[in-house]
Amino acid sequence: MDKYGGLVGDEALALRIRVYRHILAVWCVARLARFLHEWARGSDERLTEKPKGWRADMEAKYGHYLGLAEQL
Repeated sequence: MDKYGGLVGDEALALRIRVYRHILAVWCVARLARFLHEWARGSDERLTEKPKGWRADMEAKYGHYLGLAEQL
């Protein structure tokens, strides 16, 4: 990131990328937590049924992004 920022003449590029990655990881954790919470309460009403394995997929993604957010 630093090398690319230097090549394009943007010294702050690497900092913006690191900040954006952190914000995006935290946003994903919040969004997935909301999906799982609403689903468990039955308040997530969609026009279509969720695919088989949806909850396990969302829980795996939640765990991934939570770990990523904690590392950053």
